[in-house]
Amino acid sequence: RAVDKGYKNYLSWDELATLVKEGAYIGNHSYSHTHLIDRLSGEDTTGWKNRIREDIQRAQEDIQKRLGVTPKLFSYPYGEFTTELQKLVSELGLFGITQKSGALDQDFDPLAVPRFPMAIPHDSLNRLIIAANARPLPVMLIDASPRMLSEEETATQRYEFSIHADGYRIDELACYNSGDGTRLETSKTYHNNEIRVSMQLPAWSAGVRKINCTAPSKREKNVFYWYSRLWIVYHSHKKPEQPE
Repeated sequence: RAVDKGYKNYLSWDELATLVKEGAYIGNHSYSHTHLIDRLSGEDTTGWKNRIREDIQRAQEDIQKRLGVTPKLFSYPYGEFTTELQKLVSELGLFGITQKSGALDQDFDPLAVPRFPMAIPHDSLNRLIIAANARPLPVMLIDASPRMLSEEETATQRYEFSIHADGYRIDELACYNSGDGTRLETSKTYHNNEIRVSMQLPAWSAGVRKINCTAPSKREKNVFYWYSRLWIVYHSHKKPEQPE
């Protein structure tokens, strides 16, 4: 919609077509760029699904008509997604791209594909090198709070996961609050070759919030093993209506 209406600071269709000719990939980011996980007042589950499906398909058709390409990647607006939205994206034959950073492994979730931000303030060449060289941190047995929390709930929740000692320096494993970059206090429990990592969630305000956990490679310079998890935090007095 922003492109159709010619909003300031948005590329035009002609500029996008030039990018396509130069080899750039253009994906689907919805037509309206609204909070797709929310239901409108009085809207039931069927109405929500129909509205969101039409929104995504309209963007898909616009891109096909204007640029002659068929996107296979759908980037969730604001990084917000629920199981129901993921199902809808899957039904449309698209991959779901998130706002959590990290690298892909062979078991990646095609409806929650990680990506690294490359905009200010994460736009340095060193950041690009780190992102391009990232390895997946093999996180398993995750024990975490629901992905959607109220502001008052966040600081009462814990986040835990298990990993195996591998090609990274487990003693240098660190987890960060992506909001302000502060390092979180973690506890590690060792049992044979398995390590259990545990931490308290920060007292988050409303918005999309993430915890990034990284560990440097034992052998390669500027190579980090990386895992990110995402939560959606809402104002305590205003829980979003969602499809059941």
